[in-house]
Amino acid sequence: MRKRNGKYYCFYSGANFLTSRYGVDYCVADSIMGPYSDTGADKGARVLHAVEGHVRGPGHHSHVLSPDGKTEYLVYHAWDKAMKERQLCIDKLAWTAQGPRCQGPTYTPQPLPR
Repeated sequence: MRKRNGKYYCFYSGANFLTSRYGVDYCVADSIMGPYSDTGADKGARVLHAVEGHVRGPGHHSHVLSPDGKTEYLVYHAWDKAMKERQLCIDKLAWTAQGPRCQGPTYTPQPLPR
C-alpha cells in the first residue's frame, strides 16, 4: 500500500508466474478502505512485467527509498533466464501520468542508488 497525492495505491502481484502476464499491478482509491478501482487485470501488469528471453515472473515486491530519501525503488524477485533460481532485483519506480511504472525489469548491471 502506498499513499501518494491523496490517493491510496494498492500494489499486488498476479497471474501465473510461468506466463508473460505475471507481474505487478495496482488499484487506487480515495480512502484506505476503498472502494478500489483502476485495476489492470484486463490490460496485464502495468507496473512491472516479464521481458521475453531475459526475465520471468517478476513480482513479490517491496517499496524502498534510496539513501537520498527521494528516489523510489521496487525491490522484487524474478526467475533467472534458465528458470533455475529466483534472483533479487531492484529498479526505479516512476510516477507517470499513466500511473506508477517500474523502470525495469532490468537484466544488465545497474548503478548503485545514490
